[in-house]
Amino acid sequence: MNTDMPDALAQRPLHRDGPMPIPWANEHEEPNGTTRADFTAVNNDRLIEAAQSGLCGACGQELDHWIAFIGDSRSVHLRTFGFPPMHEACARYALTVCPHISRKQHRRPQPASVFRHDAQAPQFWSEPGPEMWILGLTNDFKLLNIHGYLVFFAAQFKVEHIFDYDKRGHLRQLS
Repeated sequence: MNTDMPDALAQRPLHRDGPMPIPWANEHEEPNGTTRADFTAVNNDRLIEAAQSGLCGACGQELDHWIAFIGDSRSVHLRTFGFPPMHEACARYALTVCPHISRKQHRRPQPASVFRHDAQAPQFWSEPGPEMWILGLTNDFKLLNIHGYLVFFAAQFKVEHIFDYDKRGHLRQLS
């Protein structure tokens, strides 16, 4: 699966290990005013800003009419997601470059963040990751507080694209 980096993501700072833009929702402000990425947790302030202003969790820019969410079958069944909505192009690029998603055997690092007060691990993320991922497209969502966790509740998906892993553990699109 090969996807070119969308222009909106190309404007984001890149991770030191490769062509992986740092998602806007994973940036956290330090007390000295600098910004630091924490891939193990999303920034709650940015979750709220994304919901209120209709911003993409990956690039931080305004969303289009069609809104993409990525999740496992449980998240899709419940239509609940811990990561903000994205542009379809940003979501597809995340499927390609995010190690937690694109590689079956990838293990996320233990949270080492000092930002735990304004961050949370995306809901339903567990180790090991799911056997399949679904990219769903909708045109609406709500931000809910469920038992203290901020969760995006997506409207019914108009389209779902299913991804699983080949024998080598690489993500591939099935439908």
